Amino acid sequence: MKGERCQNNFCQFGSCPAPCGVEAVHQPACGKMGGAAHDRRYGREEADGRQTDAPHLEDAGDYARAASLPEIASLVELASIGSITREKALLSADSERIGEILQEAEEFRSKPEEGTTPEMLLDWSDSMRSLRVYTEEAPYLYRQNERLDGAAGLVLLREEEWLRTGHLKEIYAEWLNRDLEEDGRGREIQERLMNRWKGHLVNLLHSLQGAPLTVALVSGRLKDYRKLKGDAALDIDMLRDIQLEALFRAAQSCQMQRIDCSLELLVPYPEDREAFHKIHEFIDRVGEETLCHQRRSLRYRVGAMLDWDVRETAAAEIARSADFIIINGKHEGAWLMEYLVGEGERGKVLSAGIPFSVLEELVHSIRRTKPAIRIRLSGAVKPADLVYVYRLGLNEVSTVSSELPGVRLAAAQWELLERQREQRRKSVQGRT
Repeated sequence: MKGERCQNNFCQFGSCPAPCGVEAVHQPACGKMGGAAHDRRYGREEADGRQTDAPHLEDAGDYARAASLPEIASLVELASIGSITREKALLSADSERIGEILQEAEEFRSKPEEGTTPEMLLDWSDSMRSLRVYTEEAPYLYRQNERLDGAAGLVLLREEEWLRTGHLKEIYAEWLNRDLEEDGRGREIQERLMNRWKGHLVNLLHSLQGAPLTVALVSGRLKDYRKLKGDAALDIDMLRDIQLEALFRAAQSCQMQRIDCSLELLVPYPEDREAFHKIHEFIDRVGEETLCHQRRSLRYRVGAMLDWDVRETAAAEIARSADFIIINGKHEGAWLMEYLVGEGERGKVLSAGIPFSVLEELVHSIRRTKPAIRIRLSGAVKPADLVYVYRLGLNEVSTVSSELPGVRLAAAQWELLERQREQRRKSVQGRT
């Protein structure tokens, strides 16, 4: 398929029609956590100087917790007329209930383009925090007429699962069960799968309107490959080839329509730096073959997706070459770790079952090698996990859409409270 891209597609009439192409670049992180918000380990400080790991949003003081739509509407109105600050409005909202309140407000939306009061509050929260919050796995975003709802971007980590269950499942099943001896028929199925996949990605990029789309290449963990004929590794490479061509063609199609595209490609679970480089080169080669000599207008970054229990030395070496790192917080059997850690660590476990101490060592090993690299924790991150996110100094998190409003608001509350504590600390030091 690689050898026929140009001849059979863009260049069959002698020249490429679109003034765009591919260039792999490293861009700085969009949001940088600085000062105490990045360096200081978070936790609630008790009277005896000890720090606990419990979330301390109750430190908002006497602020009432607005836990209903009328109460949220009142907060937004008071902040809009200047009776209270936006910061106070945010600290007075209930992050555990904001998702339900947001859904309730949809019933009162008169026009699709009109914002609701919970949305206004969440928009304020986005402007007052440095932590970037992404949403995961929304493959039918464009079909459901949904929006990103304030997320920094969309993350697709399990495309193989979507292929198995989404609207391409028939053509995907046909590709899996193709007859390898019928070469012409096999190429036809590949072309159909690529074009259908491209159409799906075009619609996603349209919906994102320039916000980052992070896509992990299909991995070797698919159960489907246990049933494949021939060399399974070859079939994985072929499917990745189809996926990348669909993605690059989708991005080019959007650019031809003057729609901005921001792509982040993930190498899934590389064993070491050499394995990462091999797939990185594969990505670059497919991009060049797909879009020919026009290679300067479409930019993408290449990162690595690592399991939370990856070897620290391997993670550090991979980080040297990666533009960013995503730590996969979803892992089969992760919940067992809560029972395997020591007694003293028993309470320091994320909602997915990952011990904080394991994540801490992993992040520190990466930071020692490449201090400024962006690190994102994925896998249905919940507001209760933010205590660990901030202690680790992570730049980004991604979560499922149901948890997105609560994480957005709770993260803003965390950072506002930290700024207040920092101001009080400086005030005390000034008086002494």
